[in-house]
Amino acid sequence: FAVSTQSAQMAASATKTIPILFGAVTDPVEAQLVATIDKPGGNITGSSDQWPVREQLLLLQEMAPGLKSIGVVHNPGEANSEANMKVVRALCREFGWTLVEAPAATTNDVYRAAASLKGRCDGMYVPASNTVIEAADAVAIAAAEAHVPVVAGEETAVQKGAIATFSINYADIGRLNAQQAVRILKGEAQPGDLPVAVPTQFELVINRAAAARIGVDLPPQMIARAKRIIE
Repeated sequence: FAVSTQSAQMAASATKTIPILFGAVTDPVEAQLVATIDKPGGNITGSSDQWPVREQLLLLQEMAPGLKSIGVVHNPGEANSEANMKVVRALCREFGWTLVEAPAATTNDVYRAAASLKGRCDGMYVPASNTVIEAADAVAIAAAEAHVPVVAGEETAVQKGAIATFSINYADIGRLNAQQAVRILKGEAQPGDLPVAVPTQFELVINRAAAARIGVDLPPQMIARAKRIIE
């Protein structure tokens, strides 16, 4: 069992015969772990933590109705980050938003990259980049200095200072993986024949303290929809 894109890629390169289950892989097709979501093939299957990026980005517009541009710090060297950025780029084109990208190869680069977005965007987004999520507090500081809202792809970044996210329940993903494991261990199915499990339930999580620090007034309807509020 491998959790995360990088560990799953390492497991897949180590064996082509032992069954492999992966968890929390953003885009297993882009990461070249499976042929397709519905028919993975080979000795591998698992679960995706593909985020509801459209809904996450629209949270920015809900907090800043006149929003026309967003800034995103990301690590071009991470497969999961680049898969997520393809979705972000496509959505920005669809929405008619300007996307300002700032690369960061290490956590030490994140604040500098985020600070470079000041005056160039109306909001910030923390993408599916392990590098950026680990230093999400630096993005939150830069957003506060720029007085723009920041939303994130996962709850960890909200706990570190982003204002909101539509979050995946990772316990649910774990249960999906367990169901796959039972079928494989009982000999009921081969990994490559089991579709990759994709989450369908998402929870709105808000950090009200972060919104206050940044100076963002949260719409009442957003607060009412929140599953969890961090004070």
